[in-house]
Amino acid sequence: MDEHRTLSTEKSPEAHGAGGNGERPRRRGLLGADMSLWLMGSLVALTIPRTVLTDIGVLEADESLLYFVLALAPYAVWLAAAVLRRTRTPLRDHLLVGGLYGLSLILVHELFWNFETSQGQNPPQGAIDLAAGFTEPVSTFVIHASEFGIAMMIGLGSGVVMASIAFIGQRIRRGLRSR
Repeated sequence: MDEHRTLSTEKSPEAHGAGGNGERPRRRGLLGADMSLWLMGSLVALTIPRTVLTDIGVLEADESLLYFVLALAPYAVWLAAAVLRRTRTPLRDHLLVGGLYGLSLILVHELFWNFETSQGQNPPQGAIDLAAGFTEPVSTFVIHASEFGIAMMIGLGSGVVMASIAFIGQRIRRGLRSR
């Protein structure tokens, strides 16, 4: 089956009435991914509570069991989706989730930018050093751009790891089936 087509077909008893051939079109998700937008959104939504709670100062990074649960549980669910879910496009699926995760980090950090405990009030030293070479408003833009880059690297890096796991898991399943 061509991986680049926007529609594929699958056998379905319900489809016999439509065309009589037992096939029904199956729509692809975001940008041709097999993973539904609902699942992508759910995986990303699981990451938001920790980001919000640390940005508003309710949770301190690395200081409580709750922080670790909120930080690691979304990855455990994402890992389960990568390992257990069958897909024809594992790399695309998980890179898209990673990109959406990065965008969610950016959105949360920007929404809470002026909050006392947020990333906006406590940017990384590297961003401060880089911005020091510029005057306002360029220095502020540099700090925002730095946060954007970091968030996207975190999101896409996570996506690459999960995509690799999904790809390897898929290859292992195919090898076990062929025996």
